[in-house]
Amino acid sequence: MNEFDFIERLRQQASSTKPSPRIITGVGDDGSVIRQSANHDLIVTTDLLIEDIDFYANATPARLLGHKALAVSLSDIAAMGARPRWSFLSFGLPRERWETDFKNEFMEGYFALADHFGVTLSGGDVSESMMGIVIDSIVLGEVDSGAAVTRSGARSGDQIYVTGNLGGAAAGLKLIEMGARIDESLEVRDQRSEVREQKSDDDAIQSLLLRRHPPQTRVGRVIVVADRCLATSLIDIRA
Repeated sequence: MNEFDFIERLRQQASSTKPSPRIITGVGDDGSVIRQSANHDLIVTTDLLIEDIDFYANATPARLLGHKALAVSLSDIAAMGARPRWSFLSFGLPRERWETDFKNEFMEGYFALADHFGVTLSGGDVSESMMGIVIDSIVLGEVDSGAAVTRSGARSGDQIYVTGNLGGAAAGLKLIEMGARIDESLEVRDQRSEVREQKSDDDAIQSLLLRRHPPQTRVGRVIVVADRCLATSLIDIRA
């Protein structure tokens, strides 16, 4: 049983119990849709990041890892056509990490992205980990009642569009596995610019590494698409 088979089993088990009438969309989409009020629905998503599975700590500066921890969840909220509002963050660090500035730099990256999108850190937990870095990110968003864009809205014959260029993140991962590392002196604005003049091979490599860490978020663009009812279905990808 792979990951997706297991998720499908969980979805079936959850639907077999008496569901809450306030849950509109449960297990199986980028986020759950919960009836909040007559005018708004609540979108909830959670992401788990494990060292050496979802990232390599020795190849990811702490500030960029903090950015990524929030970005992956913001992307899920955007894929539901919602606006992110609140976040909850829990993480466990090995003792040697606690005794450095890692945690402070991690949170600097997290708060920088949170402030950019107006997201409020509203709670969480911290702990010591015996087996590497573990991060749990939860983000809550809002959308007009009935306006969430779900995967089930896709229909045969729909046209498929992507934002941005594909392949950069995959190439960045390959470079990391080959030993390439991010130049931490680069400015944050460099990773936000999708089109840059490459002056050398080193510039091209750094550009690809920054496609991987930190991942770009499409919150603003996707909200425009959702507000104008231009999409029948949305999903976030990292490619």
